[in-house]
Amino acid sequence: MPIKAVYVPLLKAQTKAGTALLLMGQEMRVIRSQFRRIRENGKDLNLEPKPVREIEGVGERMSKDDFFDALAVLFGDIHFLVIAMSRLWRLFEKIRNDLPKEPELDAIAKKYRGFFEKARITRNRVEHLEGMVQDGIPGLGDIRPSSLGFDDKKFDYGPEVEQRIIAFYEEVRNAHQAIARRKGLKPFEKVQGQMRV
Repeated sequence: MPIKAVYVPLLKAQTKAGTALLLMGQEMRVIRSQFRRIRENGKDLNLEPKPVREIEGVGERMSKDDFFDALAVLFGDIHFLVIAMSRLWRLFEKIRNDLPKEPELDAIAKKYRGFFEKARITRNRVEHLEGMVQDGIPGLGDIRPSSLGFDDKKFDYGPEVEQRIIAFYEEVRNAHQAIARRKGLKPFEKVQGQMRV
């Protein structure tokens, strides 16, 4: 029997930082989903380095067309992952703007800025592939079992990256809670809500 409606406790943000943190939670769901998709969609692909001529005989598991279709899906999954990572970082910056000069947030920014910058660079590269024609770059990227590279730039998307993103989010949540307590803020209030599914 299908569920028509469920009652769920909802959180309502009292501050801009609180709203950004709620949205970060949603973005984390997207990111975890993308990592699952990447693992699932990449599991049958042999992405170890091999000469281009060997791609003609991809193997008994799939035809050459199926291989390139699966590779395109994986490429799309990685693309959406870097989009979600970029949004996660921008939401963190919204928290920093709403709670400026907080040492906990400054420490997190210093620790993770370079990590998220790699995702931003990769996203920019993926979203401007047409620029590679003008720049004379011979390939569209180098996809390996846990990395995507363009020229000398490489973006890792393996399990350790997923764990680092989770650690970042937990640090932001903990810092937000500490700052809210220190400032006497009540960033969220529970409201009873109805969600139709």
